[in-house]
Amino acid sequence: MVLPLAMVELLAGLGMSDRGAWFSVALLIAFVACGSILITWNSTRGMEKPPVEENTKPKAGLGQLLRDYIKILRLKPFIFLIVVIFAFVAANTFYSSNIVFFARYKLGLGDQVTSTIFLISMIVNAICTPLLGWAAIKIEKKNALALALLVSGIGAIVFRFLDVSSYLGLIAYACVFSIAYAAFWQLFNAVLYDISEVGEFVMGKRVEGSVISVYGIAFSLSMSISSKVLGSMLEWGGYNGALAEQSAHAVTTIENAFMLVPAAALILAAIFQFLYPLNKGRFELLERALHNKRKGLSYDTTGLDRIIRK
Repeated sequence: MVLPLAMVELLAGLGMSDRGAWFSVALLIAFVACGSILITWNSTRGMEKPPVEENTKPKAGLGQLLRDYIKILRLKPFIFLIVVIFAFVAANTFYSSNIVFFARYKLGLGDQVTSTIFLISMIVNAICTPLLGWAAIKIEKKNALALALLVSGIGAIVFRFLDVSSYLGLIAYACVFSIAYAAFWQLFNAVLYDISEVGEFVMGKRVEGSVISVYGIAFSLSMSISSKVLGSMLEWGGYNGALAEQSAHAVTTIENAFMLVPAAALILAAIFQFLYPLNKGRFELLERALHNKRKGLSYDTTGLDRIIRK
């Protein structure tokens, strides 16, 4: 996230064409990404826990997979998390896609500031990590995540009305948004995996794979829709990429897309995360019921059906 623009600038300074510099950086990123995947695969080969399957049980096909997806989407807690996913991804898409536009047309800065902003964001993430872990213990992970999203959302509104007009102000706003970014990537997966127990209780089998698949689909869909909406919003606002300077209306649109839209999306995500019904006490109740169900013992579902089923 931090190095690509700096590396392109370095290679261009060494005499490489702009196209060649970008191709070289893209090739390096592909090598690092694929290399990381292959190293992980090779290092964990043979450690997989095979699923327990009955010999008479037919292999699941595409139809069964789609039916599992539908059942997962009907799990009440997952509906709340789907909204959180869509809202956060929308906020992050609008924020990250507009950094260059805001810096260039509002502050008159070069595109290279993006690398600095991402570097600062990573530092803020590192600082937030132990604080978020502590908060998750004190007030539960679902509430810690919701609070972080809310703080960033309110902070974005404040910065919009302060009318950020300096590089320092941009850095400050990036730090505030990074709180939500750090919280989502640190805590959301921990919340999401609790759906596996809900799925097993309702569907009678482990559904981690399907949960992550639906999560990936929702993530990609939200990113695609958000990118399309952002493009339409900028076009409606009069943005013209061929111009070195944009109209006042276009700059205002960029500011709103950079701050107000992410603020609204983060606050929406925070609300649904607060309303997410599976708190620590209810999850422990679910685990006890699930433990007894696996052993064929009687179990109490009082208060569970209303919480976990749509």
